Amino acid sequence: MINNHNILKLLKDILIKNKDLKENYSNIDELVSFFEYLIRTRENFNSAYLLNYLYQNISAKDVAKRKTTARDFEDYLAILFNGKITDETKRQNSDNQIEQIENDFITNFTISNKREKADIIFDNDFALSVKTLMKNNKEINLGSFEKTALFYELDIYDYLGERKGKEGLLNNEKVKIGLGSKALLKNLLLLLKEKNRYDIFKNRFLKMAKEIFADDMLIAIKNDIEMDLYFIKSNDFYNLFKNSINDIDKFMIIVNRWEGNSIRVDREEFLKIATHIKLDFNFLNDSILKYFTEFEDKTTNILVKYINDVDNKESYQKQMCDEIEQIINLIEQKIKGSS
Repeated sequence: MINNHNILKLLKDILIKNKDLKENYSNIDELVSFFEYLIRTRENFNSAYLLNYLYQNISAKDVAKRKTTARDFEDYLAILFNGKITDETKRQNSDNQIEQIENDFITNFTISNKREKADIIFDNDFALSVKTLMKNNKEINLGSFEKTALFYELDIYDYLGERKGKEGLLNNEKVKIGLGSKALLKNLLLLLKEKNRYDIFKNRFLKMAKEIFADDMLIAIKNDIEMDLYFIKSNDFYNLFKNSINDIDKFMIIVNRWEGNSIRVDREEFLKIATHIKLDFNFLNDSILKYFTEFEDKTTNILVKYINDVDNKESYQKQMCDEIEQIINLIEQKIKGSS
């Protein structure tokens, strides 16, 4: 299938006219409802096309590993739900003002991190962070969470820049301490507790997380003939941190490590709090879309030959007419079969 945004826009207008799609979306529950609608009506051409688009351009095994699928999925969502990709717009600092978090140093980094998180913005102050993952990705990169701000003046600065950790004393024993793995990070948090700084860290982490992760999240997991969508509300996202951070062991079930300034977390823990929508593309094998895709390929092939073979244009004209007649007959059969 050709990655054709114009067809998506055309279908969007048709669905809005038929009142199957809203003109504007203002919360994550409305997005969930539309994907549920696509599943219920998947035998209809319009819904089948939109699902097939996801399969062909995002989830199919021959495209799923491409980095471009993340942007392709964002484009799909932005077109259908009337959003704007944040890469194409500049969110003003005034849109991201927050209450002071201890001092200007921490607050300014928090504002900067927050501004980077939303991938798509909609009307009514609704924004969405989108993560597109392979099935075997067990970790989510949540993006920038500035470590120098988070650990500011907590007397552990020497351990923030060592990816492999740095040797230090914890309970009078030499251990590796750092940010680059779950084991290193746990030792860092235990060291904060030993220094009676863990409560400062905990309160600061929660204040920063509340602001940085203020947008809802959609996690898409690509798995060829299946695609799993997980919708997470920002408040539930925040509460997962809040309900675990008092206990370092529980907190470490969720948080894995830092890589650079990016915080990385355990995927499965976040999927547990999400609304799950499974898209099963197996139905496409018997769908009219199978013939529609073949029709696109065949007619494109004929047009290229028509343009480049001046001596056989009549033959190609006939082939094109035959293909058009065949697809129309198939569509008519499908319509009669479903009526």
